[in-house]
Amino acid sequence: MIQKAKERQCYDKLIVDDVVTCLEQQEKTSYSFVTACDVLAYLGDLSGILSNVHRVLTTNGVFAFSTELLVNEEHELDYHLHECARFAHSRSYIEMMATNPLNKFE
Repeated sequence: MIQKAKERQCYDKLIVDDVVTCLEQQEKTSYSFVTACDVLAYLGDLSGILSNVHRVLTTNGVFAFSTELLVNEEHELDYHLHECARFAHSRSYIEMMATNPLNKFE
């Protein structure tokens, strides 16, 4: 995928790294837009990524992401690892984490 992205020649920067580690190394308030398509499905606990995205976003910055919805919330799980090695997250967990990424962890 990185090779295909390079071929397009439309990106300012391409990075291959652990997403949380990469974000931790970024300067504060560096980006107005961060996207994570098909990334959160490989993370259970979203505290690391969401708190770091919040830290690097400018004041009116946007974080656009996709996730798999945990449909069966009867056990009140925040997230669940499926046999296919992808996580699904409950709607309440996503909403709580997205609206309060720093309050829970600082």
